[in-house]
Amino acid sequence: MLELKKILLALVWLLLPLQALAADNANAPHEQQTSGYSVAMVKSCGVALAIGDGDNIKQNALQDAKQKAVKKAAARFIAPSEGKESLYQQIVADYDLYIEGDVQILKLQKVEGKLLAFCNVPVNFQMINENIKQKVTTLQKENRRDKAIFLVRVVDMPDILRRQDIKAEVLTRYEEAFKQYNFKALGSDAAGSQIMTMLDAVDGMQQDLAYAAYREQIVRDTQQMPELNLVVVGEIKITQASEYADGTAYAEAVRLLQDGYRQIGSFSDTYSATRHDLGQAVEFVAQAAAVRSAKYLADMTYNDWQKLN
Repeated sequence: MLELKKILLALVWLLLPLQALAADNANAPHEQQTSGYSVAMVKSCGVALAIGDGDNIKQNALQDAKQKAVKKAAARFIAPSEGKESLYQQIVADYDLYIEGDVQILKLQKVEGKLLAFCNVPVNFQMINENIKQKVTTLQKENRRDKAIFLVRVVDMPDILRRQDIKAEVLTRYEEAFKQYNFKALGSDAAGSQIMTMLDAVDGMQQDLAYAAYREQIVRDTQQMPELNLVVVGEIKITQASEYADGTAYAEAVRLLQDGYRQIGSFSDTYSATRHDLGQAVEFVAQAAAVRSAKYLADMTYNDWQKLN
């Protein structure tokens, strides 16, 4: 990667179809190995109307706790989505498949006509991850030629911070998030001289270049690359840097067409962190923004592929 002065560029070159890759950090803390899978207890609170037979009420609350636990586990790998056809909802619909063993009931409490069941639920994280990869890989068989480039800059970094380290962390977070969707990350050398020419142009941009101009430049340059089908462009902006850090994130996925482009989806959010020193706070904001935007845009891209097929 080039050394950028004020604009830190996180570059991931991704080739589709997606290939099955093991998730390095897919497991939650305090795991136990059961039946060859990685299982972890997930805290969950199930809710059921306290009307009718007591045993049925309790079972309904436990089922709700199981489903909520699987929702939490699935969100570790992919972005939560309310869409009925989304990958997230496909996993949640089969929540019983991912419960490994008995639920530990910590507390039962009645509140305003409802039974609350506070539980530890044993969830099979590895099976969730494997099923996600299987579903995505099946879809990608029909998208073998799709290639994508992801360009997200981090701006307004305080001068006292080690920009190179934070840039590397942002890149790592993007790689980890997209690997959960089985994207295979390649080096910038795979893009050839055209990619390097584009990065040289970015390096020459002024530090106060407006995002709209940055986006226009990226889309215009990538449209000249016939091997590309998709570009994700975005910005993580540090808006406050004193004893704590605030930041904003905006990113969008754009499908390149022969006669222009089409936006697949966009993501925006704000972040705030208080740490013992400024560097830790800024690093947290940058990492959180990278992880969340990567998950959501990957999910949007997956949904777009479904529509195309």
